[in-house]
Amino acid sequence: MTATGDFQRWIAFSAAQYAARLDRLVLKYHAPAPHAPRTVVIPNGVPAPHRWKTRFGAPPPRLVVNGRIAPSKFLLEILAAWHVVRARVPGAELHVLGPAETRHRDYAGRVLAAAGDDLDRGVFVHGATPDAPERLADYDVAVVLGESQGCPNAVLEALAAGVPVVANDSGGTRELILDGRTGLLIRQRHPEVVAAAVTRLLEDPDLARTLSEAGRVHVARAFSMTTMARAYQTLFAEVKDPC
Repeated sequence: MTATGDFQRWIAFSAAQYAARLDRLVLKYHAPAPHAPRTVVIPNGVPAPHRWKTRFGAPPPRLVVNGRIAPSKFLLEILAAWHVVRARVPGAELHVLGPAETRHRDYAGRVLAAAGDDLDRGVFVHGATPDAPERLADYDVAVVLGESQGCPNAVLEALAAGVPVVANDSGGTRELILDGRTGLLIRQRHPEVVAAAVTRLLEDPDLARTLSEAGRVHVARAFSMTTMARAYQTLFAEVKDPC
């Protein structure tokens, strides 16, 4: 490494120099992009599921988290929120669809320990679930927590399946969840705040249905797989032939 030190310094770019060499910088949502004047926003897109949620208010109330078990997904906070929800809405279940990577094994262990005797009773950890998008319609509320998010597929997949979403305001999430219109956007990840939003949806099936229908329309219009593919095709054509 010492012998190649000079070479590394010769080829190193500053952020501004690196950005200047880009044809375009693709962003996942509308955000400032320092040192990169040539930017384009192309959000993620998801395919339409084969089925979507049509029944609201049917027992048992079921919360779902779709994604990896990792610290960045705030499963411990969601689990704490579920405890609060269950005290207010008896019988509420929490389902986790997704694996834990080896590097997050310790965190997964903490999540399972926090579930304690509720594991496989009120809390169900399903592991890797390749068909998760098609299973989402079985649940009543999707909870998505994160930080520095771009365009989270977990939110898009739930909206496409007609599942009302509770998510925190982070990054591009606010472009997916229009608060009170396509879902409930919360300002904090505190369990009490999460629980209040979830409980509101479980206790108000009419609101849940309204958000469900609006969320599906929002994804179909702005975040479909076709829309994303066309945006990339347009970008590649512009870069190939800038004139």
